[in-house]
Amino acid sequence: MKGLNRVLCKIVAFTEFGPNCIALDQDITNLLKIQDDIFSSNYGPIEIERVTSGSTDFEIKISYNLAQSLGVTLQDYLEIFHLKNALFLGPISSQNLISHFFTIYGAHTPQVIVLSSHSEFESYTREIATEIHNRLQEHSIRSLRIETRQHSIDWDQPLNVTISRFEVDITRNQNTPEFIGQNLVNKNPSYRVVAELYFQLLSQALTSDQKHVVVDIHGITEASSNGIFHPMVLIGDALMQNPVVKNFTKTIEKASRPILPNLWIPYNPRWGAAEYSLQLVKSTFNIPIIIEIRSDLRKNPETRNILIDLISNALITLVDQVSANSSNLETINYRPFQPEDLNQLYAIYVKAHSWLYGEKVHEHASEFITLFQEALNEGTEGELFVAEQNGTLIGFAVIHQEPPNEWKFGPIAVIPSFQHEGIGSNLLELCINFARSKEVRSFYLKVHEHNQFAIRLYQKFGFTVTEILPSSLPGKNFLKMLISL
Repeated sequence: MKGLNRVLCKIVAFTEFGPNCIALDQDITNLLKIQDDIFSSNYGPIEIERVTSGSTDFEIKISYNLAQSLGVTLQDYLEIFHLKNALFLGPISSQNLISHFFTIYGAHTPQVIVLSSHSEFESYTREIATEIHNRLQEHSIRSLRIETRQHSIDWDQPLNVTISRFEVDITRNQNTPEFIGQNLVNKNPSYRVVAELYFQLLSQALTSDQKHVVVDIHGITEASSNGIFHPMVLIGDALMQNPVVKNFTKTIEKASRPILPNLWIPYNPRWGAAEYSLQLVKSTFNIPIIIEIRSDLRKNPETRNILIDLISNALITLVDQVSANSSNLETINYRPFQPEDLNQLYAIYVKAHSWLYGEKVHEHASEFITLFQEALNEGTEGELFVAEQNGTLIGFAVIHQEPPNEWKFGPIAVIPSFQHEGIGSNLLELCINFARSKEVRSFYLKVHEHNQFAIRLYQKFGFTVTEILPSSLPGKNFLKMLISL
């Protein structure tokens, strides 16, 4: 609401300044845009004590008397709203912080996780996501729904104060405001804790024992700010270029022809690339999907219900396909490299590492092929193991000797549709066994420090971090990890 300012603070100490006093630093008073020292509030008159020692964690002190009235103690939170020269105080127990900002319901071990991370703008996006979740449950697909909780406060009349991306974009892993379209978003650093909670919830839902499909339903306007019409539905997968998601898009488009014959629904892998939440899904080798639905289709009840049917049915087909891939793991064969495999290695590298290197992935793939061919020609000691299904390679891993007497593991690559299925673990185990057969006492690998899933895998096999090295990615480092055999 225009003129409403807010801040989320953690209570870290009690103060003796006054019976109903809150001590605020300049960062907090700037966010609230307050200049006076006495305010009316829903807890009676409030005195503001201005302190000079600021904290980037938005920590505050309040009087013990006010804490009793609020029903809070140390480490709890206080949400402060400022409107029309009055304050509204909203106490939040630290134990209830997640349930205050999020609603979570559905399966404990989900196959599909349904999000609507920007649903605060209107009810339609939230409704579409919730109905898709319900349809999946009805078809015995285990679905989990995570959504921001709707909030209102009584201020003369009920005011909607649901947390929005204007305050904090919960999908972004950054603290810097930016313009998206013509709107300034992510402008309130005091609410970064809500984004961290969102990432925590998503990470906890992405269990390691199966592949998950994570769908985030967004909304777009009918046209851009320069008047160019947007597609009716736009689907992306955060640069993963997953053939499963391409087929998902085609399934919706094909099924829509008799119902919505002019449905414009492109697949654009770049869509969702800026969403840290979807990058988190991708880095754990799960399947991220972002679905942008144009406003005219969302607002129309008929097209809204049609899209719910189309997306739900396509998701059911996708989950069946993923399950079929999992059941087909028994048909995967592992073996050493053969010369006729060379032509397939480049494509596997590109598909597996596009999420990491972006447009430079082809450069890295070419460099690997060149080095590998040189090693073959020079007779370098080592082995490349491949995983294949029905004669088609789906992954590989390399271990080789480096002069004078050091051994290195990597790269390892598995195409996205087969990731998170234990194939990488099997390839790594083959390399370890090969090293033991050569009486190698230890070998090392390098992994990007933000590739947490890979790091956990290596730690599971006994690798430990020995050194931090610069990476070719700006602002990122390699972890050098060693295993002793």
